[in-house]
Amino acid sequence: MLNAVGREIPEEIGGRKLKPYNGPFSFKPKGRLHPPPLKAVFPDESKLLPSIKDAIKKVGLEDGMTISFHHHLRNGDAVVNMVMEEIAKMGIKDIKLAPTALFPVHEPLIEHIKNGVITSIEGSLNGPIGEYVSKHGLKEPVVLRSHGGRARAVRRGDLHIDVAFIAAPIA
Repeated sequence: MLNAVGREIPEEIGGRKLKPYNGPFSFKPKGRLHPPPLKAVFPDESKLLPSIKDAIKKVGLEDGMTISFHHHLRNGDAVVNMVMEEIAKMGIKDIKLAPTALFPVHEPLIEHIKNGVITSIEGSLNGPIGEYVSKHGLKEPVVLRSHGGRARAVRRGDLHIDVAFIAAPIA
């Protein structure tokens, strides 16, 4: 099929049907937005846990799930690497990583891609991660999303996130 600039694009990649870009305002959205799940912490409970491993266990992270991170720490972010290292130690595999963005500081993720812990990425890729997947690929095609495109994909239900890990100075 052809896009707005006359370039031939495939109808699907990796089982995902594509919609060609046909110019501004050529698509009228339909459907509904997907709200976040309801959750609560009751007075006799604590949302604080002693370790990342305990948090991963409590949320029930399993093989094949999608996890998310926000990029507000940008190239100073240690959270993504710490969480992914713990996930790897726990033997969890086939994770779809849906960060807002990855930066050069996240280079250690390449090992998790090589060993099958991370098999899919949807988000912005910068530096060594982007270079690595450009040359070597992933089990699933990478979906590059802008900051706003990611939020839209989550709200429309195109990107389902099972667990989000967010750095917070206080809880």
